[in-house]
Amino acid sequence: MTVPELLSTIERDIPFYEQSKGGVTFSGGEPLCQAGFLTAMLKACGRLEIHRAVDTSGYAASDVLLRVARFTDLFLFDLKALDPATHRANTGVDNAGILSNLRQLSGSGADIVIRIPLIPGVNDDERRLSEIGAFIAALPRKHPVDLLPYHAAAAGKYKKL
Repeated sequence: MTVPELLSTIERDIPFYEQSKGGVTFSGGEPLCQAGFLTAMLKACGRLEIHRAVDTSGYAASDVLLRVARFTDLFLFDLKALDPATHRANTGVDNAGILSNLRQLSGSGADIVIRIPLIPGVNDDERRLSEIGAFIAALPRKHPVDLLPYHAAAAGKYKKL
């Protein structure tokens, strides 16, 4: 889709956004992987005064994240694990850049809701949650935290794949 095509679809929901005080959430996959398109959409929605949220894992170059932040009203930032080996084993990527990005984004003044998906055996024990809590408490600004229950809804699909 092009920016005008997607914006046309979004514009149809403006009455709903106005009534609900909601807006558009860009998620995916990882929306930061399409940073050029994402930025163009964020700017276009901003011109229409539509609230803009980006749902992210934070896995992106810091300059990309901070550029996107200039046009974003709210980040929904998933924080899965602090231990690099645990994070890599469960996501396939190192988390050093993700943690750095969260610190930088917090320091930039961005509005962030930190979301912790509770994953059995990965991050749901008292020690790991305490470590995550200490990390969040040390961020430059205070942010709300949502604990998300684990669900295995996609387990059947993954098994078939």
